[in-house]
Amino acid sequence: MAFQNIQKAKYTAAGLSKIQGIVPKFSGRFFNEFVLEFEKPWEKIERYLLENKIIGGLSLKNYYPELKNCALFCVTEKHTKSEIEKLINFLSRFNE
Repeated sequence: MAFQNIQKAKYTAAGLSKIQGIVPKFSGRFFNEFVLEFEKPWEKIERYLLENKIIGGLSLKNYYPELKNCALFCVTEKHTKSEIEKLINFLSRFNE
């Protein structure tokens, strides 16, 4: 199960990082959680995802003001490939 968590999290992070305007905030290793930084305001992105019934990452702005356009994502064995692809596709469309 741990291996599956790592694989799915890496797959998701890599897919999201290919989208223009989204970059990994930190370069270290991770297990199933990772932080992404967004060029556009996270509040707008989060609202867009919620309107499409997708729970995105956790905004880090309230915890770390310097990370105002960053979100913490968590991917586990419970996330299906189709859910991951849906997230990637919706964020791709938002950033077009």
